[in-house]
Amino acid sequence: MKLLMILSLGAVGSLPLIPSNEKSSSPTDAVVTPVNAPRKEASDRVKLLTSNIWIYEEYIRDFSTERALQVFKKNKVRNSFDLSKNWVRFYADGTFEEFNEQGIHYKGSWQLLENETKLSTVIPGSHHSNTSTITLLSKDKFEWHDDNWDTYGEMIPLAKDTTEIDPAYL
Repeated sequence: MKLLMILSLGAVGSLPLIPSNEKSSSPTDAVVTPVNAPRKEASDRVKLLTSNIWIYEEYIRDFSTERALQVFKKNKVRNSFDLSKNWVRFYADGTFEEFNEQGIHYKGSWQLLENETKLSTVIPGSHHSNTSTITLLSKDKFEWHDDNWDTYGEMIPLAKDTTEIDPAYL
């Protein structure tokens, strides 16, 4: 849910997602990339972000204030939000999928900004767009802070042999 909240709670920016309908005025204006052209190697951060399906371990509202409130902690008996079924998966082609606590499946685009310290996400055709600061990204943990909404999330990889999430949600 929080990543969705990252995606959906604020209109921070917008990515150009739809190609222009303008046609090139001459064949030399067109950019052609041969099929066998060398491809740019993905950065370590992109590889880490795209290597897992990420699930919530913790989610905090009003993170940098005295009113900070943990609204979800994995395996906690009572949570304000049940984010136990949420997941997000980032793909190397700049797209992502997310399943939220309401059973809604979203698809959108993402990119890393500012020397790969910020993650920008957009869901086309909606007001879902946001940019968050990545505070930690490793093979075992993805932590982020949304400055605009002052929320903080810790995400962990979904175990490959999981029974944590109903397969209907994957």
